[in-house]
Amino acid sequence: MDLSKLANLLKLQPVFLLGILLTSSMLLFGPTSLLDLLGLSEIVIIYRGWIGLSLLFSVSLLGAHLMCHVFTTYIY
Repeated sequence: MDLSKLANLLKLQPVFLLGILLTSSMLLFGPTSLLDLLGLSEIVIIYRGWIGLSLLFSVSLLGAHLMCHVFTTYIY
């Protein structure tokens, strides 16, 4: 994997990270009736690990953005 591609992933704006967070949370923790209605239940079963990884990735990067914002605005 090219390191420049990884660096570009880390530069995502918080708005996109929030979208990833909300989507992956809905897929993992949403009611199965809604997932069945949308036709996503099979996809969630197959890709549950990757969806969980994207959830952890987005939560950690959003937390880092928040901590940097609080540090630069209120502390520094």
